[in-house]
Amino acid sequence: MRFGSAMAGGIVRCHQGDWVFGYGCNIGVNSILEAKLRSIVAGLETTGEECVLAAN
Repeated sequence: MRFGSAMAGGIVRCHQGDWVFGYGCNIGVNSILEAKLRSIVAGLETTGEECVLAAN
């Protein structure tokens, strides 16, 4: 199994394709599978936090 330093990042767009926000984070040293899964979790957490802030 290969391990290395992993980063996660992405952008969120509205239904019209306009940029809403972007994010990026260092998720540490992981296997490829763990990095992909942590990236998904980081995206969901960030999107959830931004949606809560936008609703207030």
